[in-house]
Amino acid sequence: MKTILLEQAFTENMKQFEPFENNPVLALAVSGGPDSMALLHCACRWMRSRQASLTVLTVNHQLRAEAKDEVTKVAEWAENLGLPCHILTIPNKLLGNNISAQAREWRYRLLTGWCRDNHVLHLLTAHHQDDQVETFFNRLERGSGLEGLSCMRQITYMNGVRLLRPLLSSRKESISEFLLKEKIDWVKDPTNEDENYFRARFRKIFPQLSDQGLISAPRVMLGIANLQRANAMIEDEISRLTSQYIEISPAGYMMLDTDFLKKASAEVALRVLNRCLMIIGGHRDSVRYSTLDHLYQRLLHPPLSTATAAGCCVMNGIKNKILIYRERHAIAAPLKLEFGEQLWDCRFIVTYAASKKDLMNCHVGQLSLGRSALLKWIKNNCITLSSVQRYLLKNLPSQVYPTLPAIYQQDQLIAVPYFNCHIPVCNSSDFSALLWTARSLTKME
Repeated sequence: MKTILLEQAFTENMKQFEPFENNPVLALAVSGGPDSMALLHCACRWMRSRQASLTVLTVNHQLRAEAKDEVTKVAEWAENLGLPCHILTIPNKLLGNNISAQAREWRYRLLTGWCRDNHVLHLLTAHHQDDQVETFFNRLERGSGLEGLSCMRQITYMNGVRLLRPLLSSRKESISEFLLKEKIDWVKDPTNEDENYFRARFRKIFPQLSDQGLISAPRVMLGIANLQRANAMIEDEISRLTSQYIEISPAGYMMLDTDFLKKASAEVALRVLNRCLMIIGGHRDSVRYSTLDHLYQRLLHPPLSTATAAGCCVMNGIKNKILIYRERHAIAAPLKLEFGEQLWDCRFIVTYAASKKDLMNCHVGQLSLGRSALLKWIKNNCITLSSVQRYLLKNLPSQVYPTLPAIYQQDQLIAVPYFNCHIPVCNSSDFSALLWTARSLTKME
């Protein structure tokens, strides 16, 4: 019975995700664990009834010696089902604190990056009801507010990709029984039993609490649904206000109208400030509440001298505007350019397409010149400016100049992509830099 319920839940949830395009193309995130293997087989059966195309994506985090063999096994299982599989590998060994968060960030960067590069809009993941309950209590323990306690939604957008969770209403028990009945194999991840992780400790104690009637997963899910409805109302207000009072520039700064602080409630203002700092500071994780509240209180009581928070500078601009820009001393170190796209300072996608030998050994770093010095560099290199370039040079706030990406060969400046300025030996197609954000100001869900 539970096998039928799992497939039914998958099919019903896929209906909620409609409409899909004709002959839809979808990607599946498959680690090889039991949950993602259930997702793989349910999606494969759904595919046949919808004339859809599926591609399996699996990520090698390089955190365990067995990782390479595990992703190879996933590729074999996908091939047995007649599905193509791409193994995505984190390029660098993860070091430092919070390895799990780093791995998650890399995993989604690789998954969504592959989808964008291959024009795939839909990415399915295997999160289920037990994951949702764990997420709720993990965030509750960390003191999360309404937004955090709203947990995962069945549909979210990440990096321009539609993230779908068709198993989110299904219990882990249903998944286990489905796998056993269908005789589907899976990879066992030992970290799921490592009590250094919250999820392992929670999974050990939750059944005991449930048996004693202290916690009920369905009631937790009901509570999350109620929180999501309340959260959606706040997000609607954020969408309305940000469209009126906030401007984001492709140069990587924001202008916030002071009227926003008068119109917005504290909850809305704090969320928007958090997202502004995340975007301009190049962060995926939220800023600490104490930092946000301190900044908010300072903004409420002008005049504001320049404040720094989360790698950003915040100051009074002109005409009742608040300027938010990247803190110069927090910018990432120079990055050696490789052919193709690279993320610099977690803010700009820098594309290096030069094929000329005399443009080798270049790197991207922050612009070392202000407006006057840059104009002198332009004149010395006999660069002719268009009216658009002159407008950009004239209207960019002076504080933003040192935060722009610039291309250097050894120590010599050769291009400033934002202004499309480059030395004569370069072409405009050799280098580009586009603002990239880990999240948006508003929720697209």
